[in-house]
Parts: sequence; structure tokens; C-alpha cells
Amino acid sequence: MGFFDFLKKAVRGYEFKINRDILIKSVENDIEEADEINETFVTEFYLRKAVEDKEELHLTVINYDVPCDAPGKGEEDLKGLIIWVNNGGPYNPNEDEKFYSIQSFIDSKLMYFPEEFILRNDLGMSTMLEPYQI
Repeated sequence: MGFFDFLKKAVRGYEFKINRDILIKSVENDIEEADEINETFVTEFYLRKAVEDKEELHLTVINYDVPCDAPGKGEEDLKGLIIWVNNGGPYNPNEDEKFYSIQSFIDSKLMYFPEEFILRNDLGMSTMLEPYQI
């Protein structure tokens, strides 16, 4: 990989072509890893229907059962695992849709997604998703 390819990946993040089952396994894996280190923040990523699409769903997964020293405004009384979803903007618990399981998110928001779709992660390379990198 050349230097410019490296910079492009660093700015845009890593992209993976996955399906619903892989999405479920990936989120469950991230939840387990966050639980092991007692971390409130689980993961954050983007989904879109195809490589060429510009519109993305932005997902932020947070486990409110793990104590947090400084919860954000609107997060003080939340409990359990919540998947926050918006149309590509920054995480905002006062406006984002919330789901309490990855399956309920899939059933509601991915109804019109194709069998395989794109996950973009700008937090770094996911070892679990590495075989699906595009």
C-alpha cells in the first residue's frame, strides 16, 4: 500500500462488505470486548447500501449498565444497551433513534438494504471484519 492509499484509509476509514449475520456477530463481539474492560462505549460505525452510495446510517452503541463518570446531557438515567442511529450526523441522544438490540435495528432500519451492504469503520481495523475488507 502506497503512502497516499494509507492516508486515504486513515481519513475515510476501513470498508467491509458484510451481511446481516456478520453485522450481528461483529456487534456482539464488540459488546463482549467492551464488557471485558468495563467500557461504556461499545462501538461506532456507518452502514450504506452500496460502495457508490453517499447516504449512510451512523450507529453508536453504548452500554449504559457500565458506570460512566461523566454521562452526556440526556444520558443520565439511561439503562441497558442502546444503539443510537441517525442519518450520518454526529451522535446526539436527544435526536437519534434508539434501538435496544441489533436485531430490532436490523428489522426496522435494514428492511430495504440488499443482502450484502457496506460497513465503514473509521475507528481502525476490525480483526473480526478483516476478511470482508474491500
